[in-house]
Amino acid sequence: MDTIHKVLAYLATKSEFLAEAPEIEDRVRYAVNLSLGLNIRVGSPEYRSWHNSLGNAMFHVINTPLISDEVGIAVEYRINGRRQRVDFIIAGENSFGKRSAVIVELKQWSFVEHSDLRDCVKTAVGRGIRDVAHPSYQAWSYARQLMDFYEYVEVDGIGIHPCAYVHNCEEQSILQASDQQQNLSRAPLFLKGQHINLRNFITERVNQGTGIAMLQQIDESRIRPGKQLVQMLSSMMKGNE
Repeated sequence: MDTIHKVLAYLATKSEFLAEAPEIEDRVRYAVNLSLGLNIRVGSPEYRSWHNSLGNAMFHVINTPLISDEVGIAVEYRINGRRQRVDFIIAGENSFGKRSAVIVELKQWSFVEHSDLRDCVKTAVGRGIRDVAHPSYQAWSYARQLMDFYEYVEVDGIGIHPCAYVHNCEEQSILQASDQQQNLSRAPLFLKGQHINLRNFITERVNQGTGIAMLQQIDESRIRPGKQLVQMLSSMMKGNE
């Protein structure tokens, strides 16, 4: 397949992100409008979420000398040309020089209820309580798309590591219930007060190197089914689970 149009909205080094954190909602709003053609209203829930989740929550997570100032930060990446947008990606190398990227799905939820739907929970959306994808499932699904379809990620052996950060939620029972263990094993979940745990997760995978070029190459990658996906589909067609 040929390269298709994908878009990185906000792209910066870690040091640039930290410097812009006090006004990050305006920076991201401008980038999303310029790159994605989306006009997010000032004061809207999404606009406020950028201030809370990026300018506050993720600022405190990555504001550490354990992470090089030159690693790359991407915000609101429209993956695979679709409407889905990845909240936060940090890219660079681990301590062994392995090139890696960590996907962080950010949620402002303060309470969560059980859902009867698989891989879902219930929370407040708009003016009601609705079924939504579990944040760990969301993060993992984004990672799978990058690993299964992005040629650059597969050929260059980029490690993709998903996780979720529900930074306003202290209640663990629903998000970490037994029926969500598969999602949690694929993409660890971090709650309010666990920013150090999330920082440790990130620094084990990304702590040095330069990440801007890597994120740009991911964005410009050709899209085609990866070998692992083809082998999995072939196995399914032969009757395996």
